[in-house]
Amino acid sequence: MKIRLEERIEWGAPRQGGAFLGEAVQELGLDPEKYLAVIPGEAGRAGKVNHNTRLYDVAEAVREHERVCLLARESFQEVYLGHPDDAESWDIALRLFGGSHRIEEDGSAVLEALFAIPNTDLGRRVFFLWEEGFPIGVSLRGMGELNEVVLTEGSDYASMNPDHVGQTVGMVSNFTLGGYDVVKVPSADVYLDRPAVREALQAVTEAVSKKTEDSMSFKNLAELREKAPELAKQIEAEITEAATAELKGTVESLEAQVKEAVEAKDAAELKAAGAESGLAEQVKRIEALEAENAKAKLVREVEVALEEHLANKPAAALIREQVLRGLDGGRIASVEEAKAEADAKLEIATAAAGAPATQVSEDASRTIPAPENGKDSQVETQENATAASKVASLFG
Repeated sequence: MKIRLEERIEWGAPRQGGAFLGEAVQELGLDPEKYLAVIPGEAGRAGKVNHNTRLYDVAEAVREHERVCLLARESFQEVYLGHPDDAESWDIALRLFGGSHRIEEDGSAVLEALFAIPNTDLGRRVFFLWEEGFPIGVSLRGMGELNEVVLTEGSDYASMNPDHVGQTVGMVSNFTLGGYDVVKVPSADVYLDRPAVREALQAVTEAVSKKTEDSMSFKNLAELREKAPELAKQIEAEITEAATAELKGTVESLEAQVKEAVEAKDAAELKAAGAESGLAEQVKRIEALEAENAKAKLVREVEVALEEHLANKPAAALIREQVLRGLDGGRIASVEEAKAEADAKLEIATAAAGAPATQVSEDASRTIPAPENGKDSQVETQENATAASKVASLFG
C-alpha cells in the first residue's frame, strides 16, 4: 500500500550557483515584473540514504523527477509554503521551472531543479529571507511503498552508502512524485550548485592521480585522511582557497557534505529552533512594511480621488485637508469613506457660502422690517448663525 512521503533538502546561500536575479530572468523567458529570481538547486539524491534513513530507487526517482520537470516546462507547477492539507490551498510560494539530473560515479543520482520566485506576498517573503541568508528548505511530496531492509555488502546500494552497510533502512518503491514544497527544516544536506567547488575538486583529483603511484581512489574525505593524512591536508587547503568566495564555509562543512552529512541532523534541529524566532521577527518586519506601503498607497488614491471629486467646489482645499487628517488619524480607511466625508463637509461649505449677510440692530428693542422674501429677520439671523457654526466646525 502506498503511503505519503515527504523528504526535505536545503537551498544554499544567495547568489550561488548561477541564480538569475531581477532583469536576468528574461534570459529564461520570464517577465521581471512578475518574477524576482530563478534559483537553481538540488532537489534530492536518489540511491543515497537520507536523514530519514530512507533510500529511493535511482531509476524510479529519476523517472519521476524528469516527469514533473517536463510538466513544469509545459505548465505552472506550484511549490507551496509548507505541505498543503488538500488541493484547495492557495499558499503558493514558488514555481517549479524545470530541472534535470546527473549520475554520479558511484551510481547515485543528483536531482537538480530550477525554482522561480513570483512577485507575490509569499514569494517576496521567501526571496527576502533567502537574500538575508535564512536557510530555505525544500521537501518533496509524493506517494510510495516503504519497506525496511538491511543494507548488505552485496546490495546495489552498498557502494553508494558505505557508512550504512549492515544497517536497517527504509526502501521506497513504486514511487510517484507529486511535487516540491518550501519548508524550514531540511532533512537532507544538499545545496545550490557550487561550480567553483566542483572545479576545485576536479583539479585536486587530477593532482592526486599524478602524485600517487597506485592511483588511489577515495570515496570520501574521511577515508583520504585515514590513508594519506599529509595529502588530505594539502587537498583541504586547496579546496578552501578555491571555494572561499562562494561558500563562506569551513573545511568542516565541506567534510560534512562529502560524508553525506550524517552528523548534520542534530545541527539542523538546533538551527531550526533558532530559526523559529528569527522567522517570526522577519515576518513582523515584512508585515510592518506592507502596512506602511498600503497606507501610503491609500493616501495617494484618496488625494487623486479628492482632486477630481472636489474640482471647482467651494472650500475644496480646506475640505481636502480635513479629510486627509481623518485618514492620517485612522478614522477614514478607504477612498469611499473619504468621498463620503468630503461630501458631508461640502454640504456644510455650500450652505455657508449661500447664506446672505445679516444686519443686526444696535437697539435690541427695535423691530427690523421683514425682507421681501417674507422671512422674519430673527429666523434669518438664526439660519445664518447656524451656517456660521457649521463652517466653524469645518475649520475645526
